[in-house]
Amino acid sequence: EFFGTFNDIDIRRVSDLEEQRKGYDVVISLDNDVWFRIEEKRDRYGETGNIVLELWSDVNNKKGWLFTSRADYISYHFDNTAITHLIPVPVLRKAWTRHCARWCKTYRILTKENHGWTTQFILIPLEVLWEAMQGVLIHDHKNESGERWEGA
Repeated sequence: EFFGTFNDIDIRRVSDLEEQRKGYDVVISLDNDVWFRIEEKRDRYGETGNIVLELWSDVNNKKGWLFTSRADYISYHFDNTAITHLIPVPVLRKAWTRHCARWCKTYRILTKENHGWTTQFILIPLEVLWEAMQGVLIHDHKNESGERWEGA
């Protein structure tokens, strides 16, 4: 549904552990040509209304999916609704880079014990994330003195 109408849509769930370690769960091929890797996430930490960004998969040992996932999109589903958000990973990372200092001061960074390791994540309000992502998609073709660049 996210990718529109195509004659042939192939959806393959990743079952190979090595492929899963690359940070994606689903591979979608459209008309045997265009394909996307998607990592699935759920709001498992309660009905927060926030997007959970994993900073550390294993604190001080392995960076979280925000930095390591090779997915093209994060499919983020809120368990308490019937809504799934499809978040483009490059745009998400650019928004994080631009806003991480402020977000780390403003929003809660939490840790959760897993089976033998500790995960660290930050809760970003959905509206804040969407606004930040929208902002990084806009580029002003002016140089530092305010003049327009050639060819812009």
